[in-house]
Amino acid sequence: MQKSFHVTDSSVYPLGVCFMAEGLHISAVCGHETEYGILLFDKKHKDGIRIPFLEENRRGNICAMMLKGYQDRSCSYLFYRGEELFQDPYAMALADERKYGEKLIAILIMLSAPATPSCYIMAKNMGNDGELTASIVVATTLLAAFTLTGWIFMLKMLGYI
Repeated sequence: MQKSFHVTDSSVYPLGVCFMAEGLHISAVCGHETEYGILLFDKKHKDGIRIPFLEENRRGNICAMMLKGYQDRSCSYLFYRGEELFQDPYAMALADERKYGEKLIAILIMLSAPATPSCYIMAKNMGNDGELTASIVVATTLLAAFTLTGWIFMLKMLGYI
């Protein structure tokens, strides 16, 4: 069988299988006791081609590799462990749709927004503790800068945005 790609090392995250600019990224949690890999089916490999994770692709219990140059987006795959075949436990759609982008950012901003200054006015008008409310507004505004940045960084590192 002729291969139109070559196997290189890749980043651990995101887990699962997805297309990236360089080719097909594959990452999975693997044990040490047996051979793990991917069985790839496409137009050139109708019966499937077994591509094992090599020892240099391993970081602890996670194996990751890149099929550089592979761009057949109509392919399908199964993971294998020894002779056992199983589906991708992370089961992302095998497309460029792995990023949730704008929708996830909108949800993140709505959920991490600081308390609004109008809370102070409402608390004062209702006879409640205006000083406490003002302190909460200031604290949440200051903390939101750090927590929002942290969440965006984490989601970007995990490949969701």
